[in-house]
Amino acid sequence: MSTSNKFRNKLNNEDLFTAEWKLNEFQNLVEYGLDIGSKYFFLVGGGHGLYLMVRDTDSEGLDSKPKRFPKDVFEIFAEGFERELSVEELHNKVGDLYEGDICLWFRLSEQLLADVKNKIDIGYTKLRMLSNPLVLEREHQNPNQPGGFMVHNVAIFAGGSCPIDVFNANINFQYTNKSKCLDIQKVFEDKDLFVDKDEAKIIKFYIKEETELNDKEDYFNIRTSFINKHRFVEAVNYTLLLENEVEEEFKFTYYSQLAQLHLYAEDHISSLECNLEALKYEPNNLPILANTANRLRDIGNLKEAGEYYNRALNIDGKDEILKHNIEKMRSIHFLKLVDAYSFHEALEYHFSIRKYGGFYHTKFDYNGPTEKIIEGLLDLALFENEDEEDFLSFLKSLYSNTSIADSCQEFIRKYLEECLKNGSLEEKWSIGSNDNSLYKNINYFLSEVDFDKICFLINRAWSDACDQGRMEFINQ
Repeated sequence: MSTSNKFRNKLNNEDLFTAEWKLNEFQNLVEYGLDIGSKYFFLVGGGHGLYLMVRDTDSEGLDSKPKRFPKDVFEIFAEGFERELSVEELHNKVGDLYEGDICLWFRLSEQLLADVKNKIDIGYTKLRMLSNPLVLEREHQNPNQPGGFMVHNVAIFAGGSCPIDVFNANINFQYTNKSKCLDIQKVFEDKDLFVDKDEAKIIKFYIKEETELNDKEDYFNIRTSFINKHRFVEAVNYTLLLENEVEEEFKFTYYSQLAQLHLYAEDHISSLECNLEALKYEPNNLPILANTANRLRDIGNLKEAGEYYNRALNIDGKDEILKHNIEKMRSIHFLKLVDAYSFHEALEYHFSIRKYGGFYHTKFDYNGPTEKIIEGLLDLALFENEDEEDFLSFLKSLYSNTSIADSCQEFIRKYLEECLKNGSLEEKWSIGSNDNSLYKNINYFLSEVDFDKICFLINRAWSDACDQGRMEFINQ
C-alpha cells in the first residue's frame, strides 16, 4: 500500500488531526520567507489559531538571549482556524491536536519552493497537514502535574521565541485537490524538511555560540544532539574544548568517550591516542585494551595490536567480541579478502569520506600528487574480466608493497618508471619537461607525495576488505 493510500485510510480515524491551507498561499509564504532571508517556517498553534509563519528572526524572539524583535512576519492560517474566531473556539479546535501551545520547525529551501510551484502547475490546490494528537515528552512534563500542558513564556504571535519540539512530533504534509493527494517529500536539498529536537538544539547552540553566550554546560549537553544526528566531527570538536575542564577522577571516562567519537568520525589515529590516554588511568580495562588493539590492527600495526590483544586475553580469554576481533586480525595477516571486489570498494569508500569530510567524517587534505597516487591505486585494484584467483594474488602483492611507507614509495617509483618507458608518464601523471606538465621529474613528484596518508588508507581499506560485516556496511 502506498504512503498516500495509508494516509487516506487514516482520514477515517477520528483520532487523526487534519488541517488545510490554500497551496498558492503556502507558495507565497515560502517565497516571502526566502526573500527576507529566513531559513525556517513554523507551525504555530494555540488559543490564537493554527498557522504557518515565517519571520526575519526565525526562531529567535523577545525572550531569547540576546533579545530579538521580529519586524518582518508573514502568516497563513489553516482554513477554519483563523484568528477571527474566539479564543475559546480556537482553543477547542486546536485542542484536538494539542491543548497547550504548539511550535514545530520546518526548513525552507529553493527546492521546496520549486516543488510547490510544480504541484500548483499540475493541478494541486491545497496543503494538508496530518498528525496524531501531540503528546508532551516525559522530560518536559511537570512531575507534580503530569496532565499539564506546555505554554510558551511569550506568545509567538506577540514576538516570543520559537521553542524546540517537545513532542517528538511526526507531522506529515500532502498536496491535495478534489480527487487525489500526494505526500510531500521528506528531504529537500539533502536536508530533512522537519527540524527535529536535536537539529533545533544544534541550531540554537550555534546562535548562542555566535554571541559567545555558551558555557561549559552547553558544550557538555550539545554533544548528545551531535551524536544523535551522527555529526561526529562537531561532537569531537566540542568535546576537545572541554579537556581542560575535566576533573582527574573523570579523565578515564572523558578519553574513552572521546576515543569512541573519533572512531565514529573515522579518525583512527586520534582514536588510538585517546585509548592510550585512557589506559593511563585504567591500564587493565578490557574494553579499552581491546579497542586499542582494534585501532592498531586497522592501521596495519598487527604486531603491536597482538600485544594488546594478549593483555586483554589475560583478563578474559572467553570474551566473544574479543575473540571475533582477533580472528579478524588473522584474516588481515593471512590476506583473506572477502572477494575480488572488496579492496577496491573499501579503498574508494575510505578515500572519498576523508576527501570530502563534512559533519560525519574527519577530513583529510590530500595534495595533488597524493590524490593522483590514490586514484592510480584505485585503478590497479579494480577487478575487470580477469581470472579471479590471479587477481586476488595480485591484490595481495599490491597490499604487501603499499602498506608500509618505504616499500610504497619504491613500488610507486617503479610504476612511474614503467609509465616513462611506455610513454604515458606525461599524459597520465603530468610529469615531464613539457610546459603543460606540473612536475619536472619523478623525484620531484614523489617528494610531494604524503605516503603516510596513502599507507593509512591502504591499511584501513584492507582491514575492512577482510571483514564481511564491514563490507556489507560499506556497500549500503
